[in-house]
Amino acid sequence: MHERVQQLIHAEAMPAALGIQDYESWIAQYPRSESLYQQYFDFLLQNGTLNAATQVLDRYQKGSRMTAFFRFARGRPLRKAGSAGGAIAVYAAAFDLCGLRSC
Repeated sequence: MHERVQQLIHAEAMPAALGIQDYESWIAQYPRSESLYQQYFDFLLQNGTLNAATQVLDRYQKGSRMTAFFRFARGRPLRKAGSAGGAIAVYAAAFDLCGLRSC
């Protein structure tokens, strides 16, 4: 049902607020669904709501372990905002790079 609602919102160019409302409703029902958070994060980035996208990552991190997707995702809002250096710093902090180079 959720996927169909999102398809309709996109196809009919409905306001992003409707998509946000739908995602929030589904997350309330399935708070541990990593894929749902991933889709929501991508939706928020596509709609230019960078702060909200970062908040979604924070919410997920509080209740779950951070997977590779979420470690990598931390830098995406910065990159989208034009801060490539900031994104690289976030990526470097999120991963243990000592195993890849001499520290």
